[in-house]
Amino acid sequence: MSAADGVADAPWTGDAAQRLLSPRALYRLRLHWRRLEAGLDGVDATPRLIADALAAGGLAHSEGAVGRARRCLVAEAAEGRTLSLHELAEAASSSPFHLARSFRRRTGLSPHQYRLHLRLAAALAQLDAGERDLAGLAHALGFCSQSHLGALFLREVGVTPGEARRALHAA
Repeated sequence: MSAADGVADAPWTGDAAQRLLSPRALYRLRLHWRRLEAGLDGVDATPRLIADALAAGGLAHSEGAVGRARRCLVAEAAEGRTLSLHELAEAASSSPFHLARSFRRRTGLSPHQYRLHLRLAAALAQLDAGERDLAGLAHALGFCSQSHLGALFLREVGVTPGEARRALHAA
């Protein structure tokens, strides 16, 4: 990939990667590609970053009820709606208890944590695209406030949304 191709063309920045990588891993990869475009990082670091991201943040591919639930959660995020655990279980043809237990066993996350990872990945993509209004971004992604987004972003990514935006655009 050349610098002219842009960050969005990287194969791990699409929807599939956002479902498989942790928000912290996505941030590190996006930052690396920005720095690579600016000539601040070398290509030799790319395979190590990808391997680290997949090892640290990869979620197991899942089929059955867990796979159906994951697809529902991705669809709900795209549509801006929120399903209850009972609605999610019904859509996945499972009981709520069995789905919650199976989901955690297969992915390492509860359905709610997975939903938050999807929202944080969307926030990261918007910040990478240059979004300036953090309060509006928080509201659009379903967070109760800008501080709620900031606290979760800091916990999961390791930096605040403002720091992420500055780092992604400093390169």
